[in-house]
Amino acid sequence: MISHDFLEVPGVRYWRMSGEIDLDAANEAFVAVRAAGGLAADMTRPVVFDMREADLARFTGEDMRRYSTRLRAQGFGATGALAAYVMSNDTNFGMMRMSATYFELSGVRKQENTMVTLDISEAVEWLIARAGIPDEHQAPVRRFLHRDPRA
Repeated sequence: MISHDFLEVPGVRYWRMSGEIDLDAANEAFVAVRAAGGLAADMTRPVVFDMREADLARFTGEDMRRYSTRLRAQGFGATGALAAYVMSNDTNFGMMRMSATYFELSGVRKQENTMVTLDISEAVEWLIARAGIPDEHQAPVRRFLHRDPRA
């Protein structure tokens, strides 16, 4: 399952991915959100990818290299965009770290703008600090991103 939500002020995106991830379905979801227009379509907005209930174990490095190249070819090269990936275990963590390297090599996102963690709180605080979210918007951002993924 793939879902997307957007907190308009201050412009933070939240993607939830669960189960066995289908890279084609993920790509289609990104394209659909971008095509819908509006602020949520701006792929340079800070984003948390909540993948605590996802399984990346079946992918190889080559799968992720091809996927990153595909993202770049479709115009998803927002190297200045901040992204935090929240994983559930060491296997998924390792795959996402490797994927982040491919994202940088293909021009999708720079490593210094990427966090991969097992802790949603760490991801939220990193994103708030790195995005420079003003004090008055930090509490709503925390509530927005500290959601129960099953809700």
